[in-house]
Amino acid sequence: MEYLANCSIIMDIDCIDSITGGYGYDCGYKYSNDGGGGRTEFEMLITTRNKEEGNDRRYKLIFGNVWDMRYSGEFTNNDRFFKYRKNSPKELIDNGIYIVENSEYIKFVEAQDRSMELSGFKHYVLYDKTDSVFDILASEGPQLVEIE
Repeated sequence: MEYLANCSIIMDIDCIDSITGGYGYDCGYKYSNDGGGGRTEFEMLITTRNKEEGNDRRYKLIFGNVWDMRYSGEFTNNDRFFKYRKNSPKELIDNGIYIVENSEYIKFVEAQDRSMELSGFKHYVLYDKTDSVFDILASEGPQLVEIE
């Protein structure tokens, strides 16, 4: 059964502003050095609201060695999110970065090609307050860099 767990980075995401990276020559890709067939790095610019200071903070969130990424909006994820929440710890914030434990997404990708082994990969899911949802399969967890 799938459930959400906190990622090493815990933050309330207001908006995922942009994404760079990709799998092709025209996508601003950065190849990993592990010989993994050209897997890439994705960078997301995100905004959070600092309630105490009353201002926005911007960050770059970097995922390395990404195998797959998909985006969807709120309506396609309501049911899935409620199922995740039903099986997850109560202390999770509503909009943030999570790890999906017992991921069906990883099982689906592995089933597409029996020679594919994603045991070193994790399924990350990001939610923001604008109801954007990103699923990312990556072997290198997110790095967070504050943008001034």
